Amino acid sequence: MSEERWLSGLNPEQKQAVLHNQGPALILAGAGSGKTTVLVHRTGRLIEEKICRSEEILLLTFTNKAARELMERVKLKLEKTSATIWAGTFHGFGLQVLKKYHEHLELPKKFGIIDQSDSKSILKELLRYNKIDTKDQFDLDTLLSCISCIRQHKSLPLAHKDYHEMASHVTPKYLERMKALGVVDFDGLLLLPLSLLVEHQEVLDAYQSQFSYFMVDEFQDTNDLQMQLIQKLSSKSDNLTVVGDDDQAIYGWRGAQISHILDFPKHFKPCKVIHLERNYRSQKAILDFANYIIQKNSSRFHKTLKSQNKKRKEVKPELFVYENEEEEANSILSHLQYFKDLGYEYKNLCILYRSNTQSNIVEALFRKEKIPYKVTGGTGFFDRKEIKDVLAFLLSSFRPNEISFRRILNTPPRGIGVQSVEKISSYAKEIQRSFFQASKQNMHIDLPMPCAQAINDLHEQLSKLRKEICQNPQTSAMTLIHFLQALDYKKMIDQSFKNPSMAQKRWEMIESFAHIMQSFLKQGHDIEASMTDFVDAMMLGDSVEDQEQNGVQLMTLHACKGLEFPIVILLGVEEDLLPHRRLGEDIAEERRLFYVGITRAKDRLVLTRSKKRKKFGRVKDSVPSRFLVEVPETLLHTFHSGYRPMGEDHRKKMIEKLYAKLDQMEKNEQ
Repeated sequence: MSEERWLSGLNPEQKQAVLHNQGPALILAGAGSGKTTVLVHRTGRLIEEKICRSEEILLLTFTNKAARELMERVKLKLEKTSATIWAGTFHGFGLQVLKKYHEHLELPKKFGIIDQSDSKSILKELLRYNKIDTKDQFDLDTLLSCISCIRQHKSLPLAHKDYHEMASHVTPKYLERMKALGVVDFDGLLLLPLSLLVEHQEVLDAYQSQFSYFMVDEFQDTNDLQMQLIQKLSSKSDNLTVVGDDDQAIYGWRGAQISHILDFPKHFKPCKVIHLERNYRSQKAILDFANYIIQKNSSRFHKTLKSQNKKRKEVKPELFVYENEEEEANSILSHLQYFKDLGYEYKNLCILYRSNTQSNIVEALFRKEKIPYKVTGGTGFFDRKEIKDVLAFLLSSFRPNEISFRRILNTPPRGIGVQSVEKISSYAKEIQRSFFQASKQNMHIDLPMPCAQAINDLHEQLSKLRKEICQNPQTSAMTLIHFLQALDYKKMIDQSFKNPSMAQKRWEMIESFAHIMQSFLKQGHDIEASMTDFVDAMMLGDSVEDQEQNGVQLMTLHACKGLEFPIVILLGVEEDLLPHRRLGEDIAEERRLFYVGITRAKDRLVLTRSKKRKKFGRVKDSVPSRFLVEVPETLLHTFHSGYRPMGEDHRKKMIEKLYAKLDQMEKNEQ
């Protein structure tokens, strides 16, 4: 087929990116500029024009969802499903490397993956052994962050000086414990593959022979380990294309380095730099406001977003000033009604805020008024205790490790106390077997009879679960649900919540998880292998769609990145909130965060601020954010009364609704 079909519908800058064949390239993709389309068309063209084979392409993204969407669109455009591009996250790629070369690192073939909470459990155990009370002395998240710095040979943050000695002491013990358990943490999914590429030339040769074209999406979010990985892999071919936007770099707090994208042209020469500045999402007035906000940052690539959205009548961003946060929250109801009168649905509206605590009063109001809503960016699906428990049951059934089995050994409570667990642990060391295997041989351990019987019953039920899922994968969801009910897990949930509807919601999450598992198992023939892949995918955090069909979206500014909504209402644009007093030490990053929120809006942007707000239990005066103070009046419509005058469009819609209601009343009377 002609090359033209890959260029059809693209603007000149997008075409330039799609036609790039050889050498490093930096695609600076502004918000709403169609970067996904560019990646899809470039990938498809490379394959169809036989510039490279599909299996030579390594495409790295920051979420599994983004990778799946890219692959689906590429295959659809290629009109064939056989394309074998490797698309996934950095951590997912690291997992594949470790599975293939686990022996080089003396990892067991069926090593496990542990998440942050599992890592904290290991740390807690190590600190307890050293008779250190974590509640009084050490925050485990901070300690893990320091351990991560030590493992990466990075300097420890001065803010956590008290942690340095303990982190240095506990790091080797933490690594030894993971090795003994046969598990790898999230840092290890990057550190260990990198060490393989650096220390084993044959491993590097193998991957450089396999891949010759490399693409990285959301490049501004890469941390040092990810940067080193992609540098090492692409060093032979130099065909590295990165896509990102330095103006949307908002993850410095979790290790992302904006310098990677800013310095890319210096480190990868000769580098082609392509600017995508045509925005297909937002109205011009919204982009004028966004451009003014972001141009105040000094260290950035110069970009000016230009609107291609001509669909609706243009309205300037609006700022509403309220007396207090209660008035601010209550005003949301009038904003919702206003936009409903203009023909928008609840699902078209998104309410953004800098801090999770800002949503509490809004959620309470929505519950009271029975307005459907969905919170994104709070507790994730796989961060729920119940889902972690179910994953631990599956792991203990199909691929047992000490962490997962310890988690469910007395969940729900079955009379297995701390002393019994310690006896099993001691016996495991004595016979040099795993904790799981030692618990099976409990007849050799001095355990109370009811305790030993409870352990035997659990092993029997886990074995039965594995057997039934393998024999009948098509009904595996019900098998898992019945297994949990037989263990009284549902009863435990019901007793854990005073509110029955909350308990029911938690159980429905488990049912949803069970059906996701069943769908996953249908994709493979080897059920045991499929289950292992499923658990790995879940531990790596594949998201579950849990979306209200027609609910208002509530989320933090960090959670909204990559999304778009017709209407955006951004709360609390005040000093101490945006920029954040405690978390916003990097003012440039806080400005980028504000910019990200602004550029989610397609048709209308509403900002709010309050003159008084409760802080630390006391009502205090608030001042407008410095980001608002510097904006000229011509770019922003400000309302101090808290009410929006009725515009012509709104008036027409109201009249149309009134006539429609009168017509309906007449029909009902006939």
